Amino acid sequence: MTEGEQVAHELSNSGPRTMVHPDLARKRAPRRAAAAVAALFVTAGLVAGCSDAGGSAFESALSLVAEESGSSPAFGGSTEVDAEPDLDDLWYQELRDGRAVRHLGVARLLDEAGVLELLGSYIVNIPAGAFFLHNFEIQAALSASTWAHRDAENEQDGTHGFEQQILIAIDGAALNRRPAPSGPDALHEAFFEVFEQCGRDSPWPEVQMADRVDNTAGDVLSRDPELEISDYEYRELLHVCGRYAATYPTLEPEERDRLLAPQRAHFARVVLDRLDNELPRVEVPDRYHAEIDDLRVNGW
Repeated sequence: MTEGEQVAHELSNSGPRTMVHPDLARKRAPRRAAAAVAALFVTAGLVAGCSDAGGSAFESALSLVAEESGSSPAFGGSTEVDAEPDLDDLWYQELRDGRAVRHLGVARLLDEAGVLELLGSYIVNIPAGAFFLHNFEIQAALSASTWAHRDAENEQDGTHGFEQQILIAIDGAALNRRPAPSGPDALHEAFFEVFEQCGRDSPWPEVQMADRVDNTAGDVLSRDPELEISDYEYRELLHVCGRYAATYPTLEPEERDRLLAPQRAHFARVVLDRLDNELPRVEVPDRYHAEIDDLRVNGW
């Protein structure tokens, strides 16, 4: 069994997976060089400072992600793009499950901030109707954690096992038990208003960001080849726009916090219950002790 096959086998037991529609594998759009795409988004990031003065949702999203990582986002995740297969030639499951997952934005956020910050600042704020995004980001983070563990020279503190168990706890059944909104889903509408506007403001203004029906949304299984957007570029676009939309910039902070409070409290209980009451027991690595203590006292 090759290294990639072994990792895929490990990941197959890590939780529910979203299967890719076969049409997506066949209908690959014409590819552009990853370096040129990275340059495009770095350039866009340089003008993101004007977003507070009426700039686009896409520019604001780039600015937010740049602030997290300390640099303008390069959609390759690394300037050493030649060290990987051409990212634009990879498709959905190759990106999510293979070593190239470490170039995705969600993997960079996991590396930079850790699993609890990834969840508390982003994942647990995604509305129920955007399950497709929540699921992909969780599954990609699981893959990224596994590859980081395999690539590490000497990890002895249990970080990988802890991250895996926390991510698995947040996915699956925890999603189905999250509190349902009473009345119209204001979070859903506010999220998708920004998410879809971010797509329209991007270099691919005609791109469909989600397959929406009422208060639910799913992955777009087949994209127009004339858009010339690769699976890699598309997934990075969904991440950047999703990360920004999950801050709910169109809502007043008090209203946003009120609407988010039930699901944030729910996911905090899920994490603590996994640590305190379920087997196998999970040791909290030193890196995460302070954050878990804070979660116990203050919640999310």
